[in-house]
Amino acid sequence: MQLKILSLNVEHGGVLMQPLVNFIRETDADILLLQEVHSSSDRSLEPRLRTMQYFAEKLDYTFASFAPQYRDFDNTSSGTSYSGNAILSRMPILETKAHYYHLPYTETYRDSFETAASCPDMLQQCLVQTSIGGVNVFNLHGPWDLNGEHYGDARQKMSDAIITVTTDLPRVILGGDTNAKPTNEAFTRIAHLWSVFGDELPTTFNMKRKELPGYATAAVDMLWLSPDIHVISKDCPSVNISDHLPLIATIRMDTDKTP
Repeated sequence: MQLKILSLNVEHGGVLMQPLVNFIRETDADILLLQEVHSSSDRSLEPRLRTMQYFAEKLDYTFASFAPQYRDFDNTSSGTSYSGNAILSRMPILETKAHYYHLPYTETYRDSFETAASCPDMLQQCLVQTSIGGVNVFNLHGPWDLNGEHYGDARQKMSDAIITVTTDLPRVILGGDTNAKPTNEAFTRIAHLWSVFGDELPTTFNMKRKELPGYATAAVDMLWLSPDIHVISKDCPSVNISDHLPLIATIRMDTDKTP
């Protein structure tokens, strides 16, 4: 069985919303792993502050799970919007969990460059039902730290959480914005999963939307698989849809194990 996976930090709910929607349609992935997604029932808000609801209107994904990191008090949303991770799927989502491994969900966080280190971090988990059984899908947003090699307390807790919740599970797909480099100890100690892109990407940032030169050498977006999943094709296209670049992989799964 084959699946196409797309992982992307959409940038504050989708600042470049129309190019973003067009790209997702064209990519035609079966499962989306999205970070910096917004959710709100307030239809008066602009689309980027209600990403989940807008995507439901514009995209063909029947099943979706949203896990909030914080309640967003952006000047234009006034606390009616929530920011977090989302998994969208064309196949049923049977179970969902949110692992707040460093800081818990909060309604007091105010998002800015200066406060980013205190933003709650999360590993979102979903069990997706396919024609050959369940697939364990994980969507990561890692702790903020401009030093991509620094292995501090928050990154150790991230690594511990990944190891704890994914070890011994079959058919694991783990992707997201880690906010760290592939060579960070947080990832080199994860021995039971393999990295689709390894250290081959120079960066996963769209440098048209970044000013600090360090972003040009930071491949912080990653995709891992368990050994029972095989890659048919992979890509990190240089497209202007977010301040991050998307990761795309077409994978093949065997039928010998069922979660």
